[in-house]
Amino acid sequence: MQMSKQNLNLLSLGNAATQQNVRTWAHTSINKYFMILNNHLADKSYLAAERFSIADAYLFVVYQWTKYTNVSTQNYPNLSNYIERIARRNSIKSALQHEAQYL
Repeated sequence: MQMSKQNLNLLSLGNAATQQNVRTWAHTSINKYFMILNNHLADKSYLAAERFSIADAYLFVVYQWTKYTNVSTQNYPNLSNYIERIARRNSIKSALQHEAQYL
């Protein structure tokens, strides 16, 4: 079997230097997009519409992943307030309770 360049790149993910480069890239990207979202939410209650939508549910889930990383969310007050507001929704509370049974 001939190894492609892509396969070799995947194999190098075990390399500590490569892993650190991936972490640095990921944190830079996350911070960039969190700033965009923070600015977008400065004057909006919801992400994509005038009411709660699937976009809000999805962003809530993605934001929860920051609990398992070293990504600081302190610099994004609009985004943090938005997430807190979404977390108070009964549907979100119910989903989190259901999810907790499996974690």
